[in-house]
Amino acid sequence: MSTIIRNMGSTLGACGDLNRNVLAPAAPYTKREYVFAQETAENIASLLTPQSGAYYDLWVDGEKIMSAEPPEVVQARNDNSHGTNFPDSPEPIYGTQFLPRKFKVAVTVPTDNSVDILTNDVGVVVVSDSNGEPQGFNIYVGGGMGRTHRVEATFPRWGEPLGYVPKEDILYAIKAIVVTQRENGRRDDRKYSRMKYLISEWGIDKFRSAVEQYYGKKFEAFRQLPEWEFKSYLGWHEQDTGTVFCGLHVDNGRIGGKMKKTLREIIEKYNLSVRITPNQNLILCDIRHSWKQPINTALAQAGLLEPSYVDPLNLTAMACPALPLCPLAIAEAEGDT
Repeated sequence: MSTIIRNMGSTLGACGDLNRNVLAPAAPYTKREYVFAQETAENIASLLTPQSGAYYDLWVDGEKIMSAEPPEVVQARNDNSHGTNFPDSPEPIYGTQFLPRKFKVAVTVPTDNSVDILTNDVGVVVVSDSNGEPQGFNIYVGGGMGRTHRVEATFPRWGEPLGYVPKEDILYAIKAIVVTQRENGRRDDRKYSRMKYLISEWGIDKFRSAVEQYYGKKFEAFRQLPEWEFKSYLGWHEQDTGTVFCGLHVDNGRIGGKMKKTLREIIEKYNLSVRITPNQNLILCDIRHSWKQPINTALAQAGLLEPSYVDPLNLTAMACPALPLCPLAIAEAEGDT
């Protein structure tokens, strides 16, 4: 855990009844809408982070002189204009009992469904004008693919359109959605505590009306979007900065032995940044064109193959932590077969 913290990561809220994660496209593009999606994802993650421990605040003589949070995040969290907050609680959004169940958010740009946008509690899509400048967001709600084994009353569900908000309102809209789930999601039976069950029971119109009470505004009409496309970003791709990036398939998100050793050597030798994709793969970023051939050769020798040489079934296969790490699992993670 200390290694994660030293590298500016966090395990805070990794397994609790709160917002677990916020996804954004892993591709290292510098196009305005991609950068804006990443910034928005980071702000939403900060907004919904538990306040019981501040990893990156710096205090001197009892005075906070530096914080990792942008001021707009702090303002949105502390705003109680529409009764969203617990005023005297160290957790203004979550309170003492947090949410009925875990919560997940994804942010992306039109066409890029690398984050599987409709499978999240909240899906946020950047909407830009004709010049490519972000103007606001379409919001989906109620997604989730989980179900309880042999309990047919539990089910997977796609998210559905909630509405559109201007870009300056996104944190307030997200907060209103979370509070609606906090106040109305089931707490008597955890199998039915995810927000998708609340929306399935109420219907989207009733849910939208409840959210608008906490948002303080009506949602605007959903903006038209093009068709979604799954983008794995495996293989070699041009990066906007004149460099290239390489997406590496990792079987079931697990890597070790020679593969792990080779990856570390490449990353350290070329000082590469690395991103993890929602499909348990890796992206090596900021690669100069002159480095491509030696890196490609080293990867192939270690068994990290070009996508064209990987079984198509393996390319989209994923694995959960499994037993003994997850009590809902029905198979082992480390057992010999």
